[in-house]
Amino acid sequence: MKQLVLLSFAVCVASPAETVAIINARIVPVSAPTIERGTLLIENGKIAAVGQKISIPSGSRRIDASGLSIYPGWIDGWTRIGLVEISGVGPTVDTTELGLYNPAAQAWIAVNPHSEMIKTARVNGITTALVAPAGGRISGVASAINLAGKYPDRMAILKNAGIVINIPSIYQPSPRPFDAPT
Repeated sequence: MKQLVLLSFAVCVASPAETVAIINARIVPVSAPTIERGTLLIENGKIAAVGQKISIPSGSRRIDASGLSIYPGWIDGWTRIGLVEISGVGPTVDTTELGLYNPAAQAWIAVNPHSEMIKTARVNGITTALVAPAGGRISGVASAINLAGKYPDRMAILKNAGIVINIPSIYQPSPRPFDAPT
């Protein structure tokens, strides 16, 4: 994930008039099959070409993205989307399991694919999300999901993306901080 974000920043700081070729990437287009070891060509700040056999103009800046993936949309790196519909209505909130330790709770299972929040996110360009459970010391397992789909198991890109642990604070504030010690 860090490499993907860094790659995004590298492209963002390119001059609008500069031509940038991201090479050797795994490219996941919107409506075509995945392109392994493909090239994404950006000219004048816009995508000019995508594919395996792209002619790269001389003088272009090349970014080697070997081992990385390019997705056609924003990625929300930490969210509860699909787990919460209306926060004030208990039955629509599925972020937390009972108890302090829930290492087996998997976020993708609880995702509501028909959530209005997912539809809104997609309209705004968010295509992928890391959905994380909440509550307890060990909340459960975060999951990377594609926001398109009708079934949670088909939306899941990475079911076990990482365990969510809440480390308690050592600092305990005094209820009356300005009182003299007794």
